[in-house]
Amino acid sequence: MPVLKSSDFSEELRKDLTAAHSLLNESDGNVLDVEQLEEQPPTLLSSGIKFSSDPIFGIRTVAVKPGENIQQAIDLVNDRGGGTVVLMPGTHNLIDNITMFAEISLVGFGQDESSTSQTILDCNNGNYAVLCTSIKNFKIKDFTIQTSIATAGVNITSCTNFELNKVQTLSCTGIGFRIVGSSDFSVVDCISTNSESQGFRLGISLSGNSNCLFNNCKATGSVGDGFLIQDNINASFINCVSDANGAVGFTVNSTASTHSVAFLFCIASSNTGDGFEISISPSSNFVLVGCSALNNTGIGYDAGSSTSITAIGCFSSGNGGNDFAFASTRPSVAANFFRKGTPPSLWTTKPTNTSLYEGEIVPVRTASFKGLAARINGMTIYLNADASSTTSST
Repeated sequence: MPVLKSSDFSEELRKDLTAAHSLLNESDGNVLDVEQLEEQPPTLLSSGIKFSSDPIFGIRTVAVKPGENIQQAIDLVNDRGGGTVVLMPGTHNLIDNITMFAEISLVGFGQDESSTSQTILDCNNGNYAVLCTSIKNFKIKDFTIQTSIATAGVNITSCTNFELNKVQTLSCTGIGFRIVGSSDFSVVDCISTNSESQGFRLGISLSGNSNCLFNNCKATGSVGDGFLIQDNINASFINCVSDANGAVGFTVNSTASTHSVAFLFCIASSNTGDGFEISISPSSNFVLVGCSALNNTGIGYDAGSSTSITAIGCFSSGNGGNDFAFASTRPSVAANFFRKGTPPSLWTTKPTNTSLYEGEIVPVRTASFKGLAARINGMTIYLNADASSTTSST
């Protein structure tokens, strides 16, 4: 079998690979040296692009230009045991689903609409999507998929150990991002814009996700909820934004016995519904830290009576309903700012150490005491409202 050497590359392919390397490594100024490519048997796509070995993208790489067959490139890399499919800048018009496999990275050149190097996958109102089912160890990054009428623009089911980074879904008839029954993954800098259902649908009844991180993600302009989160375990949302959606900003509900979700520094604003709407079982754990609910039509933070919730340093203002509505009898709250709403239930007897959960903070008003009681490291601390004295018990 003949061996692929540097001289076998067409000038056009040399330019494509050099441009790809240059765009991804602008900070260090490196440019791809095709002489560094490992020797590989030459394999041709129908478009004429050669399968190459690239020290930057990985040992098995195919670059696909607009008009060429993305799925054929993915299949080729999959046949070689995995690798990277690079989607060159421009608009790729889809004629079918993109089906991912394990050990493959699907990489574009960005979803920033202001960038001249943007990669767009245009479904042209077709029933197409990026599909990932029962696979592991894959990455999807740096492109926009738009005008899909499928269930979701990006649809991931029963997958593990994967990463979504800087992907946008735009003007999809269904859900923007749908991830169910999956574990051990991260979604970073992803955006759902103008979906006609939810922006992010994360889990379904009794088929949630576990051990997952959503960092700096945004849902805007959805007809439904910005984020609909169901039956997730160990799910963290950091610096996420749900803005101007047609229903609730962040909905969290559970049909499972356990459900643990944490929101850190997230913002729900200008949604036609509640900012945060939480309904989970008492055995679940729900935490809000440093979050904001602003100018939503409904309630800022709405927690049902069965919900176990901790809210620390949260802000709520300008909402159509109450800023905070905690029907739960055992919320833990501290240092929150709100103007109206239902405060945590008032204790009319001074709690003992054994009657509080670790980390719980409760308001207390008796004939002899008015203030807060908190259990910290196994010890209950009592703080009078006038801050004139502090007592503790073990």
